[in-house]
Amino acid sequence: MDIGVFSLLVRSHLAVMPAAAASFCVANVFNFLLTSRFVFNQQSSSRGFLLFFLGALVGLTVNVGVTTIGTGFLALPAVAAKLLGIGVAFLVNFFINLRLVFRAKHHRPI
Repeated sequence: MDIGVFSLLVRSHLAVMPAAAASFCVANVFNFLLTSRFVFNQQSSSRGFLLFFLGALVGLTVNVGVTTIGTGFLALPAVAAKLLGIGVAFLVNFFINLRLVFRAKHHRPI
């Protein structure tokens, strides 16, 4: 979803940084719903979405940063730089989701 929205925005002559940020945010809503259900097998909640969104802001920073560095300093094509940004941000977000957002609640026996 991210790369598709990004490609459409870039083809519409939107600059790389705002296109990367906007596409990441659109994808974030869908990612939360899918991640809750299919990756961590939890019901989505407002609190979970808030934590997911805050973690995604970290991922957004990584994603846009890597995309910008890729296009600006490494002279990569915009879509290649965005794919690299998506990959790095995926790893960062997965770790945040695993350790903070969807962590298993440990109950001590009484």
